[in-house]
Amino acid sequence: MPATISTILRIWIFERSCCPHQSPPTDRTAAQSARCTQVTRQPQSCADTDLCLDPVDLRTRMASQSNDYRVAPETMADLESVLERGDLEAALEIFEALSDERRLKVMRLLAESELCVCDLVALFDIEYSKLSYHLKVLKESGLVTADRDGNYVTYQPTECGNEVIDVIKQFE
Repeated sequence: MPATISTILRIWIFERSCCPHQSPPTDRTAAQSARCTQVTRQPQSCADTDLCLDPVDLRTRMASQSNDYRVAPETMADLESVLERGDLEAALEIFEALSDERRLKVMRLLAESELCVCDLVALFDIEYSKLSYHLKVLKESGLVTADRDGNYVTYQPTECGNEVIDVIKQFE
């Protein structure tokens, strides 16, 4: 059986528990450890439960199970090659840019028309500097471009930005 989430959770629970058979983690004070042992019922011995296993033993078991896959070995090799050759930096920048609600709304508004910064400030009722930061993030991720016309800076979506807007519209 491959290393499962339950195995990883067992490691996590063990490493954060107050197991009487192991010394508590160094970041806990004596009072915290005492309070923890009062709250949680600890087994009489490590053999009494699956949760109270030595983390080294669990990691060893996980490593020995790492060659067991639910998919064919050829498929696993293909998946590993996708990870090795995949450059996800651009996608990561786009998802980080879209992780803020205001930036999503700006992208949706830009679907209707190119907008000046002053228009966006009025629509969002926020300070110019805050909006400027959000627009900078969108621009750096390649979702919008800016054109200066005298004192006015207008923003419009790029080709990639238009594709993102199409996805955003699907959730309306």
